[in-house]
Amino acid sequence: MAMAICLTSCDGWIDNAKTPNNMITAEQIVTPSMLATIRTKEVKDGAMIANVKTLAGVAASAAFLTSGAMTDEIEPTKKPNFLIYKQLKSDDVKPNSDVANTWNQLQNFRARAEEVLQVEQQLSNDGTENFDAVRAYARYTGHLYAGLAYQLLGKMFSQSTDKADGVRINNEIISNEELLNKAQQHYSQALTEATSKELGDKKGAFVAQTAVKQVRMLMVKLAMQRQQYDEAATLWPEAYSNGLQVDIMYNINGGANELYSAVGLPAINAQVDASLVASLNGNAEKAAIKTDKNKDGHRYLTSLEKYGPVVIIDETEMKLIKAELIVRGKMQGDATQLVNEVMAQYASTQSISTIPTLEELAHWRHVFLFLHGCRIDDLRRDMGNTAALTAWKARKVKYIPMPELEYK
Repeated sequence: MAMAICLTSCDGWIDNAKTPNNMITAEQIVTPSMLATIRTKEVKDGAMIANVKTLAGVAASAAFLTSGAMTDEIEPTKKPNFLIYKQLKSDDVKPNSDVANTWNQLQNFRARAEEVLQVEQQLSNDGTENFDAVRAYARYTGHLYAGLAYQLLGKMFSQSTDKADGVRINNEIISNEELLNKAQQHYSQALTEATSKELGDKKGAFVAQTAVKQVRMLMVKLAMQRQQYDEAATLWPEAYSNGLQVDIMYNINGGANELYSAVGLPAINAQVDASLVASLNGNAEKAAIKTDKNKDGHRYLTSLEKYGPVVIIDETEMKLIKAELIVRGKMQGDATQLVNEVMAQYASTQSISTIPTLEELAHWRHVFLFLHGCRIDDLRRDMGNTAALTAWKARKVKYIPMPELEYK
């Protein structure tokens, strides 16, 4: 009898179900304020865009850390609680392993960025102030972060771990090359929106002059990843600006920087790779990768801050890219001076006097772009010293496998 009463009660609850007070309906999602508000000229992120930015930091951190463990940026501690970095470093990764978390984070990031674009398309003018500008800003943001999501997916995953062989997106296998094409297309569309008249005079979360250069910086990074050096050289002059960087402040909901949690002071499962520390030459390099041991004896990077931004690309990377393009004969300029400008940010006592080689640039990129997601691209581009390249080419796992469920 008690069970019958219980079941009757459950049926009534289902038949007369109401949306909980802390939930929003589909109709409520498709409103301009969920994307952004623009009072006069001040742009403020709505809940959906703020969430995408948070997810961007989480996903980028996961990609940078896992790629760092596949290369010579980070290594597991002696007795890690979380085995992902040990699995990656030991070249023994299964589709159903801990790396599935990185897959889930990147896919969720991609889906939410594309959702911003889908919601924008469904909006109708309800009298919202600066309605057209809100839509333009949503398109800019959605395309920018969708581009980053596809770029990271194309960098990190494949259905064949030894080569780029495509991944499953929305129940369809898409080649890694096509993923990077999609990234390029999204960046191009983000650039179109950033230069639109609707957003030309805005401030706050969006400033047109800065946004345009930031999109172009990401396009330069993508071109280098794809070894499209002529394209990178063409884009570079209009992308560079003193002190400008693309970074993600993703502690909107109170979360700590994932890089800090992994290889900053709390380091438990991973630490800065000993081979990287041993390779440091000169005061500038040692200042850039300054490490210490925490209470557990793990080697952590002292410069990481708990609530610091995740840097995707910055002035340092732009200068080292130009130096490389000069050495490759794709741009004009002084590669030696550019390297010295990078070193001067850390110490005035280290400099070079001769034109750098590609091998030397690979080393400085390794040091000065630590955990920017560059090292794995550089090894795929055959940059680096003989030992590092030999170790990379001997690996079985050059791309992270998709979760086992995705193969079915």
